[in-house]
Amino acid sequence: MGLFFKMVMRSVKRRRREMRFVSAAVFIAVLFLSGISVFQNVMNRYVTEKNYLNYGEWILSVTEELKSEEPAPFERLEHPYLLEKGISNTGGEVLDRDGVGTGKYVGAIDEAFAEMGNVSLYEGRLPENSDEIAMDLPALAAMGYSYDLGQTISIGVQTDEYGNIARKEFELVGTIRSFASNWNTDSSHPLPSCIVTEEGLEAAGGIFNRVWFYQLDRAYQDIDIDEFTAPFLKSGLRCTYNLYAYEQRLWGSPEMFAAVKLILLVVAAVASGYLLISYENGRRKWYYQYRTIGAERSQIRLMILIEGIYGAFPWALAAQVIPHLLGAAICAGVSAGTELPYLYEFLPGEVFLQAGVVFGVLFLVILAAWIVSGDRSLVKKYKDSYRK
Repeated sequence: MGLFFKMVMRSVKRRRREMRFVSAAVFIAVLFLSGISVFQNVMNRYVTEKNYLNYGEWILSVTEELKSEEPAPFERLEHPYLLEKGISNTGGEVLDRDGVGTGKYVGAIDEAFAEMGNVSLYEGRLPENSDEIAMDLPALAAMGYSYDLGQTISIGVQTDEYGNIARKEFELVGTIRSFASNWNTDSSHPLPSCIVTEEGLEAAGGIFNRVWFYQLDRAYQDIDIDEFTAPFLKSGLRCTYNLYAYEQRLWGSPEMFAAVKLILLVVAAVASGYLLISYENGRRKWYYQYRTIGAERSQIRLMILIEGIYGAFPWALAAQVIPHLLGAAICAGVSAGTELPYLYEFLPGEVFLQAGVVFGVLFLVILAAWIVSGDRSLVKKYKDSYRK
């Protein structure tokens, strides 16, 4: 057996050009699969993080009506997958200097809301005292104010159907990036564009409604979102699903994203298998010659196994590992040099699935070569090759 093994390895070395072609082709096919897969996952994470930045990292919101004559049912949501709750207290519509509604609302937010909503400022800070206010730029423009910090802002809100107006003056301490008009929330209960403290809101007409925002634990981001949110949306509550953050994905939708992964997997597996089949078919006349000089059938099968493993498996494994190492290193460098979070994520289920399919196809090709390595098949292949 030792002499036979040395003979096989010497035969493999003599055909380095053929083996290099098979190895290089398998390497490129699997590298394409693994590289595109890593790129897709990183870009999908990037799109997701941008969605969280623009539309808030919350999945469900529930509105609690406080001054409605016929308030909708309300209860807090409870589920083990839901984490932190953020609260937005919204007051009345802000009036301009002529007493006309601006379409902008005053309100107060808590720390959890500011964090999960990624509330950021162009200048200044969020209010800390009852006479301070932070506003988005559209609200300042609608009320006829400049963007300069330190100016006095007069907030007037109609508090009842009789036309009574509560008015309070605030110092502008910050300008915030607008979120009130971007988010997918209950349109009949807008979010505030003018942020004050809870004490300041009471002085400016009080709370009209309260919106509770719920964050999904990131460990469960890959669950079936439609199935998860359906019971809450059908509960009769004023419940809203943040589809802007969870439905916008690379390639347009989660379904298309999964379909592209499947297509890549099939193409890489078929290409690798075809290349190995082509090589094995070209070798069958030589297997026949080994058989005629006394090689046993088990030795022919061992030869097929050694050549298949030597020519394909190490290169397929290297092609699967390299993109992950490069992806992790590049993402670490980008994250260190920018404000983006670390976007690379190792997904063992996906990696093992790809490896299982690719290596499984290669093993099936070797198994098929074993099946057709009988004497009758080898003789027929040898005669066909001799006639050509």
